Amino acid sequence: MAAPERLPPPGADELPRMSLIEHLEELRKRILWSIVGMAVVFLPCWTYSKWVFDHFLAAPILSYLPPPHQLVYNKLSDPFILYFKLACILAIFAASPFILYQAWCFIAPGLYPRERRFALPFVLCTSAFFIGGGAFGYYVAFPRAAAFFFEIGKGLTPLITVDTYLSFLTT
Repeated sequence: MAAPERLPPPGADELPRMSLIEHLEELRKRILWSIVGMAVVFLPCWTYSKWVFDHFLAAPILSYLPPPHQLVYNKLSDPFILYFKLACILAIFAASPFILYQAWCFIAPGLYPRERRFALPFVLCTSAFFIGGGAFGYYVAFPRAAAFFFEIGKGLTPLITVDTYLSFLTT
């Protein structure tokens, strides 16, 4: 009977080995840390969500509505849900560097050392692109889309609910 083949000793470029359960535990840990990061920034986002909506998000649409008109809501719980959704969206934007860092911490052990040096540029660039994409949508795409839709509906009275407005704005 032949002796089992021995593996060579690990070199500097060898990656650590983890079982499937260990990978899942690490993923669970990173997801939980991301949720904790979002929870930490959620409270300040909740505190300022009404101000952000009134002074920042509602401003573009209110310029198209005739003076006596404003955004409306149909259900008693709509304002609460609106500010809760907005606080969640703001928390995702505010915590995006931390969330991306957690994603990197999950991915990094599977990379060679020469590949890991891209961690800081990865987190910074993806955070900047994520926030930049949101800014592009708000400052460029949304005003043009709103102008287009109001032009099509010229002569009609809009009845825009806060829920449909936030859904359209975030889409």
